Amino acid sequence: GLLKLAAPQPGERVLDVGCGAGETSWRIAEMVGPGGAVSGVDISPPLLAQARGHAKVKNVCFEEADASTYPFKPEYDLIFSRFGVMFFDDPPAAFANIRKAATKDARLAFVCWRPVAENEWTMLPMAAAKPFLPEQPGADPLAPGPFAFSDPARVKAILTEAGFRDVRIDKLDGVMDLGPSAERAGFQMTNLGPVSRALRDADDATRAKVLEAVTAAFARFQKPGQTIAPGIACWLVSARA
Repeated sequence: GLLKLAAPQPGERVLDVGCGAGETSWRIAEMVGPGGAVSGVDISPPLLAQARGHAKVKNVCFEEADASTYPFKPEYDLIFSRFGVMFFDDPPAAFANIRKAATKDARLAFVCWRPVAENEWTMLPMAAAKPFLPEQPGADPLAPGPFAFSDPARVKAILTEAGFRDVRIDKLDGVMDLGPSAERAGFQMTNLGPVSRALRDADDATRAKVLEAVTAAFARFQKPGQTIAPGIACWLVSARA
């Protein structure tokens, strides 16, 4: 979905914002070929170390940098991000800075989450964990976090304020492959995402109960010979600089 929307072309220079362990950077590097180049930026040294460890082609580099403040030069034909742009403290300022990386008429393409309630992958473990957790404070929908860009009107306003044009926002539905085992799915979903944050100050007994409940919830998905694949709901966002 996102790579098809972004459509990296041979010879293009691409910026991958919030590149993490570099999976998308490497795929794009193969698509732009030896005449193109990919720069991945992220603020996580451990993830960048993983990214650099997968040296398959020579036309990609990784840099530890905050895309909201990095002194970009206007050298990229495509600015790309897979779930890497929802964590900025000041999104309009961050996107205005990212726009400085764009050549004339460069493309912007990213994917972000739709509201929590539409995302089975996070609603299912949250519902399973809720009986064992203290009452959670209501999350600020505008605070930096995975679902900060769930309102498409807000996303369009942020990009427009930052100087992007021709903003288009489309729905993308899919599934998250959590592997064949409910135990593995339960472990993953209690160690990342909203349940992980809710367990930050929990004792070992509470953690064990939540893990058991989340694992049981995913076990209901299990079918012989199939992976556990709860639904995901995203926005595909594109614009021009």
